[in-house]
Amino acid sequence: MTPQHLLLIRTSAFGDVVQTFYVLSDLRRALPHTRIDWCVDERFAELARLHPAVTEIISLPTRRWKHLFTSPGRWLEVIRWIRDLKKKDIDVSLDLQGLYKSALVGWLSRAQLRLGPEAFAESERGVHRLYHREVKGSKVEGLAMRARYLAGAALGYDALSYSIDSGIQNWRPPTGRPQILMMVGASRPEKMWPAEQWVALCKRVLNKAAHSSENDPKIELLWGSEAERQIAITISEKTADSRVVVAPQTYAVAELRSKFLSAQALVGGDTGLAHFAVALGTPTVMLFLKTHAVRYAHPDLKHQFAVDVVDGPVTADRVATELMRARSLGGSLS
Repeated sequence: MTPQHLLLIRTSAFGDVVQTFYVLSDLRRALPHTRIDWCVDERFAELARLHPAVTEIISLPTRRWKHLFTSPGRWLEVIRWIRDLKKKDIDVSLDLQGLYKSALVGWLSRAQLRLGPEAFAESERGVHRLYHREVKGSKVEGLAMRARYLAGAALGYDALSYSIDSGIQNWRPPTGRPQILMMVGASRPEKMWPAEQWVALCKRVLNKAAHSSENDPKIELLWGSEAERQIAITISEKTADSRVVVAPQTYAVAELRSKFLSAQALVGGDTGLAHFAVALGTPTVMLFLKTHAVRYAHPDLKHQFAVDVVDGPVTADRVATELMRARSLGGSLS
């Protein structure tokens, strides 16, 4: 069945939304005449709108609806949201997430055919009861690759026959003074790289620049919380170099996009923001401290450079070597 109107459901989180871009690019190539709407958590709606294959973003205010029983007025908002969803005349819904909240969206849409991952792949038991058909999963490595396989198996095309494409990759080698972005935070404490390693990396980058003919680089330390800002300040102070600056604020999606597209390279952990940089085509060194590259990196993307703890301690020397390779894509004279 080739859908006329497809509802794609992947509500969160930031990194998973970014990984869904690769699925959307496949869908546009395989089903060029299908209208694609995407249901996503309202926190990530601005991010989701970046992909050109999406006709409409259906924003799901999950956090606001958590307190329905203490805020009865919210029920009117829920009822209006469901009513508007049912009016969209969706013939196929595809749930990539396997949660009750995502499967329920497909069920509420009244799609003629509701598809989702088979039972063993579900994140929550019993979700399959909300689907018309479960789609057999795959042992393909990589979150994006598995989602691509699932969508292709559900809708009748060979997703892995297509080259991997985020659909938003438009980075070009910048001109002028090179800027290197370093994301010192992470989604979980165990994914945090020690501050002393960041300091050592900054010093290696700046020392190399001082002994070569390359343009003097600027390093900006990005952060996402007050605790991470304090870590960035510590790194800057211990580096003791005016070329290392702490970002003045957290950046919205549009600002991050602009920053990433103008950077020579980026270093960060296995986080949604680093995957966003990869999707944009920015040369990115990704540190895999607890997760592993085989599951979350994209070996076919030549601008992603993985430093994985399975290959030994993630040291400043190892990261500096990969950063040199990344910077060569950005016009460095290294």
